[in-house]
Amino acid sequence: MSSKLSMQARSKRKKSSFSRAFWVVNAQQFWALETLYAFCREVDDIVDETPNIHRAAKDLQVWEDFLLKKVPPNTELQQDVAQMLLMFPQLKVADLLWIIKGMRSDLHKHRYASCQELLNYCDSVASAVGLAILAIMGLNREHYYDFALATGRALQLTNILRDLKEDAQRDRIYVPKEILQAFGCHEQQVLSGDDHNGSLMKMMIRMDKWAQEEYEKSERFLFEHIDDKVKSLPAQIMRKTYRCLLKKIRNKKYTVYTYKIKLSMLDKMYVLMWSVWRYCSYQVKRYWAKA
Repeated sequence: MSSKLSMQARSKRKKSSFSRAFWVVNAQQFWALETLYAFCREVDDIVDETPNIHRAAKDLQVWEDFLLKKVPPNTELQQDVAQMLLMFPQLKVADLLWIIKGMRSDLHKHRYASCQELLNYCDSVASAVGLAILAIMGLNREHYYDFALATGRALQLTNILRDLKEDAQRDRIYVPKEILQAFGCHEQQVLSGDDHNGSLMKMMIRMDKWAQEEYEKSERFLFEHIDDKVKSLPAQIMRKTYRCLLKKIRNKKYTVYTYKIKLSMLDKMYVLMWSVWRYCSYQVKRYWAKA
């Protein structure tokens, strides 16, 4: 595994919605979040872009061995991750290993039987990232745990709906079989995008509602249990970004097999202005609380 992939992962950050949440943090946090993103991007690319499954498994094992301190860092990114863990001791190695575990499952697991099974996957590839972000932002893990889980699940369910076609091309179906069966939707319809009986559309509407439920859980938890909303703003910005994407998928009538649905520049500007407004409102409230 070369440092070249690390540089590729970093260059992709500029196109990521993850990066749009960085503006509210200090320099050290910015660097750590950028490093975390590069780590997530690299292990994801190992799974999706390595043509040989055995080589991909071996490269993931190298990362595990490094995190478990069985081997020293041997790439630029591994050195950065090691430094990040030193700078933010509250960041748990177990969460980074949890991310790798989720990525590794994509090498051999292409179907999910139940909703709970899928949620376990969402927690490993998305919620675990949220827990790492909490640590970098200096937020209490136990207090924010349910917020991170709901937010990560909402984001990942949105990704699953958006990427139905792309995943089908890799013979992956993340929609649980129990949802497919509930609407009479066959695997071959998900793989081909054929909706001759309307069951594929019903399934997508159900996945949309499921994601909305998780967004609402996240929002409810934020306003009922979280005091320091400024530090949670990066997570809020990511949630807002993906919720806008989910709404766009809905407005486009779930044509995910026809178009790669993504946010426009106007959409991104809206999220930016929303985040500035929310940041300013939090600061005003903080000022008046101290006055």
